Amino acid sequence: MVEGGEWIFMGDERSDERTEATSALSPEELRRLINRLPGVITASVVTDDGADEELSGVNLVARANQRSRGQLRRDVVSLLFIHTGERMAEKDVDVVFSAGSELVAGEGARPQLVSLATTYERGTTSIEVTLAVGDRRGRASRDLESPRPGRIQLLSGSGRVTLSAAEQLISERCHFALEGADTVRLAGEDVAVVAVATAPDVTDGPLIGAVRIHGDLVDAGAKAALDAINRAFSF
Repeated sequence: MVEGGEWIFMGDERSDERTEATSALSPEELRRLINRLPGVITASVVTDDGADEELSGVNLVARANQRSRGQLRRDVVSLLFIHTGERMAEKDVDVVFSAGSELVAGEGARPQLVSLATTYERGTTSIEVTLAVGDRRGRASRDLESPRPGRIQLLSGSGRVTLSAAEQLISERCHFALEGADTVRLAGEDVAVVAVATAPDVTDGPLIGAVRIHGDLVDAGAKAALDAINRAFSF
């Protein structure tokens, strides 16, 4: 490591021999090497569908406030160059930051709720959610099983649709699952509360999101789910 916190991988006159010897590393072996980089919680290696499994990208979940997105990308590019002899473009290394149950500070953006639509047709309740991070959009919809859903079904259904839309924004690097939803009375206010699990598990227990209910349970479920993931991730 040199001044400025950059990791530099140095070679020597035997570098060609070393590259040839290590280029046969499997995607799983490369993933394990990347997981050892400072600040990385977990990584996945993306390969082409061909028989040679050519490396096409890397997805990272990293700790917030340790290394910047640019530093992490350069670390991965340097490591892969040493072990494969190929230099991946930095843009092909995607990074999501996690800070456990605390708010993420620093760089990165959090998804915003762009639109929320509920339709009732022929005994079916449908919910559609659109989220945005910058110019990226994530959209998901869901038909509720019950023709006359109760409050928990509305909260849960809306929360699950919102989590599905959020997954689209992070290229399936992390999956979200709604573990529970309920309403509570607190300080004279009706509050929607949800619990969200992540896979891989990069947080210490489920993420908890809560919002005040302003008469619309579908709106509350979406915003509570968004509150939960925004407490842990920047995109």
